[in-house]
Amino acid sequence: MRCENVLGGCGLNVALSNGIQTDTSWKCSDERKDGWENVNFDDSDWRNAKLLPFWIWTIADINAFGVIYCRKSFNSTMTHRYITGHVYCRDTVEFYADGVRYQHDNDNKGDVASPINIPGSTRLIAIRCENWSWTRGLNVNLSNGVRSDASWKCSDEEEDGWNTVSFNDSSWRNAELIDNFNTYWIWTTEDAYDSRDTIYCRKFIGAPSFDHRSINQRNASYSKSNVVNNTVDPNRFFKTIYTSRKMGCSRACTENADCRRYLYCSSNSLCNLYQDGGDCFMSGDKTGCSCYTQNIRCEDSDCTCPSGKYGEGCQDTISGKVKELK
Repeated sequence: MRCENVLGGCGLNVALSNGIQTDTSWKCSDERKDGWENVNFDDSDWRNAKLLPFWIWTIADINAFGVIYCRKSFNSTMTHRYITGHVYCRDTVEFYADGVRYQHDNDNKGDVASPINIPGSTRLIAIRCENWSWTRGLNVNLSNGVRSDASWKCSDEEEDGWNTVSFNDSSWRNAELIDNFNTYWIWTTEDAYDSRDTIYCRKFIGAPSFDHRSINQRNASYSKSNVVNNTVDPNRFFKTIYTSRKMGCSRACTENADCRRYLYCSSNSLCNLYQDGGDCFMSGDKTGCSCYTQNIRCEDSDCTCPSGKYGEGCQDTISGKVKELK
C-alpha cells in the first residue's frame, strides 16, 4: 500500500476479514523502489512498521507526514479461528470476550493501542475505558469488521455482570460518535470533554446464545426484498450482530420478538435487525448483501400474519373494497 499523509496526525490503518490488520509485522519504507508492490519483491532490507495509537507508520511519531510504502505477505487460506485487531482508550482499558478478560502490557499506556487476539467464536465483547486526561473516547478496530460506532451499548455505571453474555443491556443507551483525529471514537455523550472519566461499553459480534427448547417452538418464514442504495434509512436497524452464515442472521431475527426484517452481508458477516419496513437501505457497495422480510411468525400453534394476509399459513391475501356504511 502507498499511503500519503500531508497534514500529520494520521497514518495507515488496515483491517481485513481474514485477520490481517495494521501491526508491527508489516514492512514499510519511505523510499519507493521498482517492483515494491509485487509478490517476488525482496523487502528484507525494509524495517518493520511502528505501531501508533490506531495506525502504523515508518517512525513512532503521531505527527509524522509524507509518503510511505508498506507491504505484508500472508497465506490466502487463513481461517477465521481468531479475531484480531486493537482497542485504544486514552488512559487505561479492560477488554473482555464472553466475560473473560484479555490483558496486554499496553492496557495502561495512554499513547499506544492494545492488540486484540480472541477466539473466532466470540459472541460478546465488553470494554471498560478510563479517560482522565485530555479528550474522551474509545476506539475499536477488529478484523471481523467491528468498529467503534453507534451500535455499541454504553453506560457510565458499572453493573454486576455487565461484561457477560447473559447481562441485559436493554436499559443502556447507544454510544455517541466523536470525530477525533478523523477517526470515529465513541463515548456515552457526544462531548469529547465530558466530565465522566470511565465508561462501560459492550457489543454482540456473534449470534447470542439461545434456549434450544424455544427454538423448536418458534418458527418464521421470510421472503427476499430489495437492497437499495441510499444514505438515509427510514427504518433504522435496532441491533447488529456478526455471524458467518445467513442462517445465523435469520435465526437471530426469528428469536427476537421485535424483529420483522433483516439485512445480511456475506462480505463482512454483518447482520442488521429491523423492527419494520420492506426494503433495506445502505450506502456504498452492496455486493453480497441481501434483505429478507418476515412473512409469518409462529409461537407453538399461535401464528401472526403480516398486514394484508390471512389463513392458516398466511397464504391468502385480503382483497376487495370495504362497503362504506351510511
